[in-house]
Amino acid sequence: MNFKRNYFFIFTFLIFVLSCGSYFNSPEKRAKKFFYLLDGGKIDAASQMLSKSSMKFGKKKVRYILESISNNIQSHKGLKSVKVTEKGMKGNDKCNLTLKIIFGDDYRTLQDIKMVKENDKWKINLSSLIF
Repeated sequence: MNFKRNYFFIFTFLIFVLSCGSYFNSPEKRAKKFFYLLDGGKIDAASQMLSKSSMKFGKKKVRYILESISNNIQSHKGLKSVKVTEKGMKGNDKCNLTLKIIFGDDYRTLQDIKMVKENDKWKINLSSLIF
């Protein structure tokens, strides 16, 4: 009897661990993390969340764009919240999100972003960002 219960707990634990991995890698979580990284001025970390196709602009241009977005966020006294208002999946590897971004000065905007799954991680398409 104890033997079966131990297997049950091990199986339950494995299911929990595996589901947490996909939860933290969801497009919603990755998109929010991206904007909070930019809010904190962590340009290099944010650039790691971009799709391969985003790098067609070149590293200097990508860095300039991300710094501009970060500066824009700071000009509005940082981020207060980032919420997903719409999600559209295209197969298992493409996603469109609409984010409602509220800044520290209560300025609000909607941001549409396109994401693609690369190497089992959701990445942001830089060309979809308008800031």
